[in-house]
Amino acid sequence: MCSWSHVTPPQRAERSRPQSPEELLGVLEGVRALEALVQAADESQRPQLAAILLPLLISFLLDENALGSAPAASRSLHEAALKDLMRLGPQHSASRLEAAVKGNQESLNAKASGATRSAAKSSPSITLKTNFL
Repeated sequence: MCSWSHVTPPQRAERSRPQSPEELLGVLEGVRALEALVQAADESQRPQLAAILLPLLISFLLDENALGSAPAASRSLHEAALKDLMRLGPQHSASRLEAAVKGNQESLNAKASGATRSAAKSSPSITLKTNFL
């Protein structure tokens, strides 16, 4: 049985990846609670709950560049999310899973392009053509 004081809201882990085994355990317990909720829900409500769970699991995945340098807890979260997605994927519509992956990628791309734009704005926009020295 899990101790509810140690359960981390899974959405928080999406923004700030777990850094310690204790934080990882809290996130995993939160995911398990959400999975149990999906399974316990009425059949007509499962698609809506799965629409929350699947994108959340996808958000825990790291790209190959980040995977090597990520803390052990983040790598473990990645591995657990991948395992859950492979287990849950066949139970849910492939198109929903693809849409969740695509939405996650678009979100990551938007964040990356926003960072690039802000870096570009910090460079001077006016350059002098004449050197006065």
